[in-house]
Amino acid sequence: MHRFLTLPSVIKPCNKIAVGAFTLFWIVACGARVARSQPKRHDDFVLSAPVGSDTGVRWFYYSGGDVIDGPLIFRPVEPGSPRLNTVAGVKGELVTYVSFDEMSQLMERLTHLDLRWKESKKVERFKPFSVMDEPSVNVDIEVVNSAGTAKVKLNGTLACEKLAPLDSVFQTRRALLEFQEFRFEMNCSISGFNQLEYMQMVLRERTPKPHGSSPN
Repeated sequence: MHRFLTLPSVIKPCNKIAVGAFTLFWIVACGARVARSQPKRHDDFVLSAPVGSDTGVRWFYYSGGDVIDGPLIFRPVEPGSPRLNTVAGVKGELVTYVSFDEMSQLMERLTHLDLRWKESKKVERFKPFSVMDEPSVNVDIEVVNSAGTAKVKLNGTLACEKLAPLDSVFQTRRALLEFQEFRFEMNCSISGFNQLEYMQMVLRERTPKPHGSSPN
């Protein structure tokens, strides 16, 4: 005797097929939505380029007021260079010399700050510092090397939190202090930083030593 299919026995397999098809559609649709919501990645060809003697990072922040501090610039030098762990004032800019290893780590960290860099293959020089620069709520960060130029504007309200992890990059004491002083002037809270000691150190460097005196 043939067994006749009842209506419920037909519906149940159909329900399983329908549920399975809906689940597959939902997974695909959600996956596409997540893919569309993620920001478009770029190659980071400037930030990921090998560090050379022409590599530099420039930081500038001026929110207004009577006092305007010039940009802070990091440049790499060889381990035996007398410029390592020193600072030079050049046309209102503060050039701080770090090791190649420090600069390489800095470049790597900058790629992970989740910032929207604008990169160009055009190799540029840093914009000359001008006291006529307009006040801004942003920190201007610029990277130059043989691969091109990368620029970004970091909102000042986010800068303290975003830039604090970069302290661990610097083994060169003077570079660390200059980077902390730069952020201190932005009213960032920096653990262990003493601005008075920093200013005394700078004053000692600028005070001419008597002729024939031995260096400290």
